[in-house]
Formats: sequence, C-alpha cells, structure tokens
Amino acid sequence: MDVIWRGTRGLTWSQVLPEVVRIARVASSPTVVVIHAGGNDLASFPLAELLTLMRADLDKLPGFFPVMRLVWSELIPRLVWRGARELSAMERSRHTLNQRISRFIRFKNGVVVRHHRLEGDNSGFLLPDGVHLNDADLDIFLDGLREGVVQALHSLGETGALHKIEASREKKIVAILKQHLKTSARKLKLGRKRVFQMDNDPKHTAKMATNFTLVHEMLKLTCHYDSPGLHEFINTKHV
Repeated sequence: MDVIWRGTRGLTWSQVLPEVVRIARVASSPTVVVIHAGGNDLASFPLAELLTLMRADLDKLPGFFPVMRLVWSELIPRLVWRGARELSAMERSRHTLNQRISRFIRFKNGVVVRHHRLEGDNSGFLLPDGVHLNDADLDIFLDGLREGVVQALHSLGETGALHKIEASREKKIVAILKQHLKTSARKLKLGRKRVFQMDNDPKHTAKMATNFTLVHEMLKLTCHYDSPGLHEFINTKHV
C-alpha cells in the first residue's frame, strides 16, 4: 500500500480540489482519499456558502479515480479561529458543518471520522497557538485517520475480516490468526506468497503469537520499534 501524505499548513478549501487532481495523476486504484479541511475557511465564508462549495467539490472527487472511497475527518475544536470574534459562534458553526458534511459523506457511501477523544474542552490538547494539536494528541488524531482508512479499505473489499479484540491475552490473537488469517488471504486471492503485518502491541509480539507464525511459515512484516498510527502502512511516500 502506498500512502501519499499532503499536509499543508494553513490549508484552505480552495486548495483541496487541485491537490486531489495532483494525487489522481499518480495514485493507484483503488484509492482511499482522506480529507481534513475547511476549518481555516469557517470564519471567512458564510456557513451556507461554505457548505455549498464543499458539497460541490466533494461530489467531483469520484470522477478523478476509477475506484475511490472518501474518508471525511471532522473538524476538531479550537481555542482560536483566525478572523472570528466569538468562540461560541464558531463552535456552533463547526458542529453544524460537521453534521451536514458527515451526513453528505455517508450518503455517498464514504466514511466519517469523528474524533471523539478530542471533542469537548480540549484546551489541554493544543499548542500555545490554540489551533494545532500537541504531539501526544496528534497521535490520537492520526489514530482516528488510520481507523477511517481501514474502514474504507474494508468496504472496498481490500482487507480481510476485521476483528476487535477486547481481551488483552495473547491467546485471543492466536485464535484469530488460526481462524481468520488464511481465510482472509484466500478471499483476497493473495496466493501462497503473502506478507502480513501487525503493530508492536505486546499481544502481537508475545512468544505464543510469534511461535504461531513460525510454525505456519508465515512471513511477517516487522514494524519499527516505536511505530504509532500511520507507520503501520508500508511504502509511505511523504510528498
């Protein structure tokens, strides 16, 4: 999987469509497009006008890709909205925009990422500028994006079965590997030569899980020792 990361400081909505066009020229198919934008326009446009513009542009995106799934990352709270006079009014506008665009994305069979852990009073999450997240909470934000990408790939049939693990014991991991790994590989038509990847959670690196992969001669892609969130994706391209 290739990941093209376009992080533009101060991004405005007018830059989104041109960026997607540039990505479409080099992206393989199927494609998952994750968009987190619009916050820097919230104080510059009447809300109704901004919503109309965003819907119109989002409606155009599938035309640039043979197979695409759109992931919308909702706007998170800020303490400072540049150009705004009243924080409470901006929060109401943010909630309205998130609600309307999220409904639109779901109607288009897209995926919505709502950053629940960053909602509410997030003053402790932000840098002194009142806009950008600190390092720890940026990891939470990126983890939300990762989950959105996984959901989108699953809806496209590009992943095997997804299983949420509540227990912390490595036996649960081994049971899932036994029951679902080969089945998922057959479903995806990967053939005998296949590589799978898990992150560095202690359950995944436990002796029992490691021994299972050795006994069954499975090739496992190793994660970097401190791999968070998006490092789980391989062949990452920072553009």
